[in-house]
Amino acid sequence: MTAQRNKQIYWVTIILSNLALIACEYFLSATNTIVLGIRWDWTASVAIVHILYTLASIKIIGPQEQAAVVFLGNPLFGITSGPYYVPFLSCWLIRETRLMIQIEIPDEPEKIWHGEEVGEIVLPQGKVPPIRITHAQGEDSKDPLDMRYTSEPTFITRYKIDNIVEFATTVGSRAEVKRQIEDAIVSRALEDLTKKTVAETFKALSTVNEELKKETEELVTNWGITVESCRVKGIGLSKSLNSSLSSMAQSSAERIATVEKAKGEQQKRELEGKGEASAILAVIDARTEGLTKQATALGRKHLAETVIAAEAAPRALAASKSAIVIGSSSADLFTSLVSAARVAKDIEKKEEGES
Repeated sequence: MTAQRNKQIYWVTIILSNLALIACEYFLSATNTIVLGIRWDWTASVAIVHILYTLASIKIIGPQEQAAVVFLGNPLFGITSGPYYVPFLSCWLIRETRLMIQIEIPDEPEKIWHGEEVGEIVLPQGKVPPIRITHAQGEDSKDPLDMRYTSEPTFITRYKIDNIVEFATTVGSRAEVKRQIEDAIVSRALEDLTKKTVAETFKALSTVNEELKKETEELVTNWGITVESCRVKGIGLSKSLNSSLSSMAQSSAERIATVEKAKGEQQKRELEGKGEASAILAVIDARTEGLTKQATALGRKHLAETVIAAEAAPRALAASKSAIVIGSSSADLFTSLVSAARVAKDIEKKEEGES
């Protein structure tokens, strides 16, 4: 409401000022002054000054800009893209972007100095120190991410200026916004992340981001800006820790691959053994059927399977690495061989008697 009223007063003042100048031009039209023997026409002089002043007072606001009109140091109201009349000398503009503003904390990656802090060391020119947070000790001593570790996290905040007059009168500049937001984020991160291990921090990133945004939004209340997001960009693990994690993952993958390969070889041998056993059983079944018919004709049907078992045992042992033995022990195999010899002898005697 105040900005709208200031805008109305502003335009009324400008109109009255220009009308006063036009009136002066009219009344001076009848006045002539001789300067150095030359007759001076005040009407033309005032008109020229009026035109030049008007041209100097026209400002152009770009398509990606916004501005606040300031009268004698007091921001009155905001304006957006396009030409605008801003009285020269008595008024000026504070310009800001209309786009989304992104800040990285502590700074852009190439500007962060990751050297060791030994004594009173002087930072290289243009560099800023990293944010260092020491995480808690976890219970799993085998996981590097559960060990006490000092990380160098980085953060990203995105915001937009909605009310440039409030922005100009409360915080003043983007540099000051960055400084205060950085202080708030670092303070909150130290409070939360020092209670978590690195592994727990990774798991709770969404919750951490929500807390950081809430903290930032509370800070910028009445600043004329809206915070779109506030997030952890990276935890900042050291190269040695990343190498350790990579080695652990590679070792785990190799171990799994070895186990799977062994399982595959075992299944392969089992399938090959089953195939060989099926072939042997097929041969045995065929011979059983033939010999059973012969044994039936000789009256020795009950010994036909014993003959087949005796023949199958050496075949199975020779055909496969996995022995297929019919019977529970070597004694059974010996008995089968003796029985087979007897059957063969009986068959031979029977054939001799018939002939």
